[in-house]
Amino acid sequence: MAPDPVKDIPYLLEKAAAKGFAHHFETQAKALYCRETDTAYGLGAIRVEDMWFVDAGTDPGSEATLYLLEAEDGTRGVLLIGNPANLSAPERALLDQLKPESKSDN
Repeated sequence: MAPDPVKDIPYLLEKAAAKGFAHHFETQAKALYCRETDTAYGLGAIRVEDMWFVDAGTDPGSEATLYLLEAEDGTRGVLLIGNPANLSAPERALLDQLKPESKSDN
């Protein structure tokens, strides 16, 4: 049986990588940091290409959001955010400023 793509984060990460979103971003103060390139990007240097929402449905903390990002220098990658209740205030403020160009369920 094939995995349910809405509930399977590894599947979505593979799908994103196949679309060229192979790097990994993380939140860092008022910027997004790419581990592979060792570069921090301000919000003005990042465009949200898409957002995929995941809900495993097992408990209230099982949801996640996968942001597909492209930096102004062409770096493309993902930012995986787990349970939004666990975000710090600075992380929440940073993510609230990210404006997607489109949204889909994947």
